[in-house]
Amino acid sequence: MGHKVKKPCAYQGCPQLVPIGTKYCEKHRGEGTKQGRDYEKARGTSTHRGYDSKWQAVRKQYLAMYPMCARCNRPAEMVDHIQPIAEGGARYVHENLQPMCMVCHRQKTEEDKRRVQRALG
Repeated sequence: MGHKVKKPCAYQGCPQLVPIGTKYCEKHRGEGTKQGRDYEKARGTSTHRGYDSKWQAVRKQYLAMYPMCARCNRPAEMVDHIQPIAEGGARYVHENLQPMCMVCHRQKTEEDKRRVQRALG
């Protein structure tokens, strides 16, 4: 019999490995939802983060012009900032935007987070 594959606990910063199909380790089971709520509360609403009616209009126009994901050519659902706003990227400039499907946008966001973490040490 082979060994079952494991992955890290989904609780941020927890190194405990859990079986595939399980999200959290015993210690953090039930904490994940609280962690997510705390994160969303600290993050603020989309409007507070600058995604207001002006952004919604730019997004709608951009997706009408570029309806396919820049990475995989599936239908785009998101407009991504190539250089993130938090890193000085222009919010409304088309040269800093790219259309993305949800899957590719999640991947790119994770890549951005890892790049920033590596830069910080």
